[in-house]
Amino acid sequence: MVELELRLKGSMIHPDIIEDIKVDRKQLPKGQYRRVGYHSRQVFDIDFSKIVTEYRAEILEDQNGKQYVAPFPEEVTKAAQYGPGIKAHSVYLSQYQLLPYKRVQEYFCEQLQIPYQRRLNCFRSIEGARMFCRIRGHLSTCRKQSVSSSYALECLFNKTLPEFARKALASMNHGE
Repeated sequence: MVELELRLKGSMIHPDIIEDIKVDRKQLPKGQYRRVGYHSRQVFDIDFSKIVTEYRAEILEDQNGKQYVAPFPEEVTKAAQYGPGIKAHSVYLSQYQLLPYKRVQEYFCEQLQIPYQRRLNCFRSIEGARMFCRIRGHLSTCRKQSVSSSYALECLFNKTLPEFARKALASMNHGE
């Protein structure tokens, strides 16, 4: 948000992509020309892309036919599952933006080409309600610290803390 405010005041943000636009020299009168600079304009856009990571656990077999399989990462428990980014985005849309589950499902399927399965009874049990309250409180705290909701949810699903929370925890542990 600070970067966007700076941009609006006339400063430029470091771009992800630079497109150089050359002067069509065929259109210029004959003569010698040298580049003396350029004018720049920035276009802010978003890119939603699907990233599929396939984990392949190596299988080794000894001379007796006994097989040894490399363990999958702890968080990879199914043949196909959602990653933390999709989980965070889904919760953000359904619980923070209050989109109905059907609209969230349509968005994932039609716009992102990601099959969407709603977890049944996720927020219809006592544990689901507790989880919702924890997520809502986490989002509220992060928003007060100028942390985006999507990043806050990503941290939550990755079991990490946003920077402000790590600093606060460190200062509590050091008695500051």
